[in-house]
Amino acid sequence: MLAGSTNVVSSFWTVSATATALLMIKFYEELQQQSNIVLALNTAQRWLRDTTVKGFQDWLINSSLSWGCKIYLNEYFIASHENALTKPFESPFYWAAFCNIGKGV
Repeated sequence: MLAGSTNVVSSFWTVSATATALLMIKFYEELQQQSNIVLALNTAQRWLRDTTVKGFQDWLINSSLSWGCKIYLNEYFIASHENALTKPFESPFYWAAFCNIGKGV
């Protein structure tokens, strides 16, 4: 903030790299749709919390991620979760750590 940034999105604790990456990708997708940083972060957090394994796999198909990232994430979901209806990041541990510090818009 001392360098002139109006906002910083940070976490209160260490969160898995996969959950953080997914949250940040969705956060930046949301920022393309709306300019309110707080709302974009909140939408991304709810998405991470509520999306099932099947939902993530469907999202991957249409995402702009590289094929390598898509393959890695799809394999992660297949290896880690047998049930397609599981919400792998439902626990607040994965999504509640993130906050915005700054103006918010």
